[in-house]
Amino acid sequence: MGHEKLYFKAWFQAFWLLYFKTWLHAFIWSHEFLHFQREMCMQKSIVVKILWGGLMRIELIQPLHAVYGKLGKRESFIFKPAQLTMPYLAALTPPDVEVSISDEMVEPINFQKEADLVGITFVTPFAYRAYELASLYRRNGRTVVMGGPHASLLPEEVKKHSDAVVIGEAEDTWPMLIEDFKNNRLKPFYKSNSPELHSIPHARRDLLKREKYIIPDIIQATRGCPFSCDFCALSSIYGKGHRLRPVDEVIREIETFQGNTFIFWDDNLVGTPRYAKELFTKLIPYRKKWLGQGSLTITKDRELLELASKSGCIGLFIGIESVSQDSLNLVNKGFNKVDTLKYDIKKLHDSGIIVWAGMIFGFDTDDKSIFKRTIEVAIKAAIDGISFSILTPYPGTRLFQKLETEKRILHYEWAKYNSEYVVFIPKRMSPEELQEGHDWANKEFYSIPSIVKRLFKSRTQLSLNTRLNLADRRYSYGRFK
Repeated sequence: MGHEKLYFKAWFQAFWLLYFKTWLHAFIWSHEFLHFQREMCMQKSIVVKILWGGLMRIELIQPLHAVYGKLGKRESFIFKPAQLTMPYLAALTPPDVEVSISDEMVEPINFQKEADLVGITFVTPFAYRAYELASLYRRNGRTVVMGGPHASLLPEEVKKHSDAVVIGEAEDTWPMLIEDFKNNRLKPFYKSNSPELHSIPHARRDLLKREKYIIPDIIQATRGCPFSCDFCALSSIYGKGHRLRPVDEVIREIETFQGNTFIFWDDNLVGTPRYAKELFTKLIPYRKKWLGQGSLTITKDRELLELASKSGCIGLFIGIESVSQDSLNLVNKGFNKVDTLKYDIKKLHDSGIIVWAGMIFGFDTDDKSIFKRTIEVAIKAAIDGISFSILTPYPGTRLFQKLETEKRILHYEWAKYNSEYVVFIPKRMSPEELQEGHDWANKEFYSIPSIVKRLFKSRTQLSLNTRLNLADRRYSYGRFK
């Protein structure tokens, strides 16, 4: 009865003032009603939104991991291209909803900003910060929705910290979620069914502060990967296979880019050679430069490599993973051949393409000799840059299931699942030896003698290459004592 009386009293005040006073006074005197609505249901109805001024407001947030928060200003700028998830989610939002984006990498979050619905996307090592942000917003009566890789892999855990969870991709679930929120019928989970990539909207890059990013223009042409490596979570998130966006639609979006350099945010842009060749051929006339991610298989197809170079490719991140063929075979990545690595890298350099490699330490066949061998091979092959990782069993991967079954996982502190900490028991060395070897390799590879030797041999995109190496050196020597 108390709620019914408060409800009637608030509405009577609102009616009286709307009839005899101004709208402004009506808003002030009907505060009791608005407070009641927040307490009774976390979503405001469309009627209340009209009283507030009309548009529903959504705040989309990319949280920051503590490690990256320790980067200096120059390192943060080098390491941070613009994000794609939230601008794309904004593009999927109905036009009658006001959207804003906060990226904690480039600026602090304004918690005073008015928002009816807050969306947070994150990967596993960012989970604790995401949960902290969700708690702050929910305590203030905001409805919080979470999504991204970690939410897709562990939805039940994430639901404990949010009002709803988006599992998988958002094309067929985000508009539905917004409609449900407007009508106070928000469901706990929204699961996608690997949507087709045709007719998807252009990302809302206008919502980003372009000057905050080294490369503000980012696009995705494909999703998933044709390969299935044991340690990779892609198939758990995107499903099996390699889905392709129509080439002409990709080109039309690239035509809207303001800058001359952009990034393909695909996991394996060259995973389907026929598609990549068509895309690169149509991109050539635009005379733009781009960076992306692909597999070493590009070096086995001369036409594909030539087209990538002609279309403006200046750098590729490639998962080389190991200089041990036994390790590559063990994790279902035997198509990478250590014996031909030096020649494969040279082919890329001859095409004007920087090679930024992913290397992983800690496979079951790795012993303490792997660290020194990796540095020796990397310098001889003149690999331009390396992102060194400690093998990390991300939830949802075959690796996670294997190590959990063998009781080799040390803990589930998600903040340390960022590939820089040992979170499992290796087979042929101790956890301490794996950690020390990883940290040593970072500093050794980015020592001044190593940088000079590698770049002298590479002679590829020297200005960009030097800046990236020096930024990585500052990070490595600051991060790994």
